[in-house]
Amino acid sequence: MFKQLFDRSEWALRDQRPAAIADVLADASISQIASVCKLPDWLGYLGLGLFHTEAVERNDRKLTKAWILNSIFCCAKMLHRV
Repeated sequence: MFKQLFDRSEWALRDQRPAAIADVLADASISQIASVCKLPDWLGYLGLGLFHTEAVERNDRKLTKAWILNSIFCCAKMLHRV
């Protein structure tokens, strides 16, 4: 689902409601994204999601709350791989 959002053009995303996008992204697995993309790219996808949901995120911090523990877990897994 996460990949489908970012395969669309910026123009198509602009017409969608940021709250609906935030709902989808909040369920995204950062570990899964990181396993599919190389290191700088998956961080870019997260940033792109935050960019498109900026107004909603400023008010409710939905993605911040959903991704913080997920990010810590993902980074811990990456450190143990090395």
